[in-house]
Amino acid sequence: MVLWLEPGGVPATSSYELGAGSRLVATWHFIGIELYNVPAAALFQRGLVELLPLVPFTRDGQDFQTVERGAERVKEQAERHHVAELEALLAVFGARTFGDAAMQSLIRRLFMSLEILETSPLYQLWVKQAQEKGLAEGRAEGLREAMLVLRSRFGPLTPDLEQAVTTASVEQLEAALSHVATDTLASCRQQFGLVAE
Repeated sequence: MVLWLEPGGVPATSSYELGAGSRLVATWHFIGIELYNVPAAALFQRGLVELLPLVPFTRDGQDFQTVERGAERVKEQAERHHVAELEALLAVFGARTFGDAAMQSLIRRLFMSLEILETSPLYQLWVKQAQEKGLAEGRAEGLREAMLVLRSRFGPLTPDLEQAVTTASVEQLEAALSHVATDTLASCRQQFGLVAE
């Protein structure tokens, strides 16, 4: 089963084929459901609480009361150890339409605090990944700033070298930085995979 969450483009039809060269390796047959055309009531009627985080993608999922009803159902029907994950997903998906503040207010109203989200392993993973990404981006920016030594040694840099420094990975920047004070301009260019001028 494939769920199409948002309109746009043409949903693929069954079957999906995987090939290696000219050889057919596997074929998957699937049922495609355009969730944006399905009324939220269809999810409520199914009785599958695990589907309720998808309510914001349904035909009437743009109505805040409908999303609130989904959150209430999760609170009432989900097993205790699943509530945090389901509410976190519902809040994330709902925030795409209603914004963070509205979804946080809903979670506070139904669960008395945001602790239900904050204790979710999925939420904690997202926070950790965001923090790690921020640290990595900060480290890369610091290394790029340190590479300004190139300008002090060699004057204005060519556009291709400027671009290479701007897009280089942390590993490339660290390797280049250890050589920038002593290497020639040609060697520095080679550190970034550029040919000597």
